[in-house]
Amino acid sequence: QYAFESLRWFDHWLKGNDTGVMDGPDVRLFVTGGDGSWKAAADWPLPETVWHPFYLHSGGLLSEHEHWPHEGGSSFEDNVYNARGGLSFATPPLVERTEVIGPLTATIHASTNRPELLLFLSLWDIDPEGGQRLLSRGWLKGSMRRTNPETSRPWLWQYDFTAPEPVDTTRPQRYDINIMPTANVFQKGHRIGLRISSSDQDPAVTVFDMLGQGHLLQQAPSWVTIHHDAEHPSVLNVPVTAGNVIGTFISGGSGGMTMAPKVVEACREAGLFWLLVPRELGGSDASTVEFMTMVEELASSDGATAWSLMANSAATMVASVYSSDAHVARMFGGGRLPIMSSTYAPTGRVTFDGKVYHG
Repeated sequence: QYAFESLRWFDHWLKGNDTGVMDGPDVRLFVTGGDGSWKAAADWPLPETVWHPFYLHSGGLLSEHEHWPHEGGSSFEDNVYNARGGLSFATPPLVERTEVIGPLTATIHASTNRPELLLFLSLWDIDPEGGQRLLSRGWLKGSMRRTNPETSRPWLWQYDFTAPEPVDTTRPQRYDINIMPTANVFQKGHRIGLRISSSDQDPAVTVFDMLGQGHLLQQAPSWVTIHHDAEHPSVLNVPVTAGNVIGTFISGGSGGMTMAPKVVEACREAGLFWLLVPRELGGSDASTVEFMTMVEELASSDGATAWSLMANSAATMVASVYSSDAHVARMFGGGRLPIMSSTYAPTGRVTFDGKVYHG
């Protein structure tokens, strides 16, 4: 099918043959993932596109939650002898089949100790077993980072390219990067992955294969820090065209689990933070691991959809302690939530791992 569509297009534009290619839809594309399928659309990006920002966090986490004020950054060495150096980030497993079609953009705040910086971004589909499939790439030379606001679009940066600016080594700087369009279905349980490095070489290519070639010829070692805090947020914008990316209130990464700021704020306003916030955040005596495990245990009894499971996990904990879910409604801005089960009747306390936590 791909060869047929390509041949029709080339015959029309190169040979002048009337192949009927202009009579069809304005956009026709092949969607990878699963069994693969063709899709037609009337415009580009697709009219049904919803842009989901995923913020980079410590521990290799990509999350729709914004940053903690002092989260910091992550670093890697840009060295010709360490071509595999870089940083990897990934979302939690998606809760349903999610279609991503269109161009992607990333805004990366980075600092380095040299006046030039090469940034290569790659997008991956990560399956539950850890297998990775490359979907797309984007790249930018630091000195060519200036964009043209008059010609740029929300989903496509246009660069100036007329006045190179050396990278300021004294402070983090913003880099707006285009990632080539993709069309892929992320199956349920898969994760969206982003890798950032200073080399576009395939990991299978050894250092010695490329030593002294191209941009590696005069490359000098440097350290690169990708910043991801409230003052210097780094974010990947993903075009979702079908399905839904989980809006977790609580997300996990390879470096641990954190609680979303919006939940912390709501808990503090409702006076519930003693129980709901781990001691690292000034709350209960439960450690972060104990807290997260307790929330997961409580939420696992809720037979709702995966979205409700995650969105209501903290709410389930509240309702298990209080005799009414009025606090829950106030926290999450809705009416009564169907989050209770007979397993967790309201008792005014929660017992976990031999410890009793009182409301």
